Amino acid sequence: MPGLELTYYVPPFSDNSYILLQGAGSVGFVSPGYHTGYELSGTVSYIIPKVGSLGLQGFGGLMAYDNVICTNACGVSNGFIGVRPKVSVFAGENIELIARGEIVRTDFYNVYGGTIGVKVSF
Repeated sequence: MPGLELTYYVPPFSDNSYILLQGAGSVGFVSPGYHTGYELSGTVSYIIPKVGSLGLQGFGGLMAYDNVICTNACGVSNGFIGVRPKVSVFAGENIELIARGEIVRTDFYNVYGGTIGVKVSF
């Protein structure tokens, strides 16, 4: 599954906050099977060092996979599009609290969820 990611840091503002732009693309080859999947995404984040960040990722593509109980004639292609909002806040010098949501619409189903976490820097 080869992919490419690009990142651009916009020059910082006078208060040292900055905007981070990211783009990514990947392609997946199903084996066995005959389908090819891909994903494209773009992310924009506003970052205030040692305070927190706010970001939004948009993504879409085509999932490709084979069914477990069938031969390669039963490969599945499932288009999808979604967004992932993210917010983080520093709770101390080396502790960052992170929350990320996920909303995905596919050809076959929809996904609504999220992740919360703690990042500790050493």
